Amino acid sequence: MANKKGNIEIGYRAYAEVCRIFENANKGAKKMGIRKNSIYEWAAGSVPGGHYLALLNHYGCDVLYILTGVRNSGN
Repeated sequence: MANKKGNIEIGYRAYAEVCRIFENANKGAKKMGIRKNSIYEWAAGSVPGGHYLALLNHYGCDVLYILTGVRNSGN
């Protein structure tokens, strides 16, 4: 089960990165082959697990930003 306490910003930043890369959560979910509800749960405060973070990184999301709120200098 995803963690909902203390790291709400991480989930929201993951959602925002998906929208930045893919235009919206639905397109991102389809492209990455995951449930769109997973992405909407992040927006509501759930924290994506490591396997999702690896997938997000593969598709060009800034995982450093997701985890820390600081943009990677390359993005």
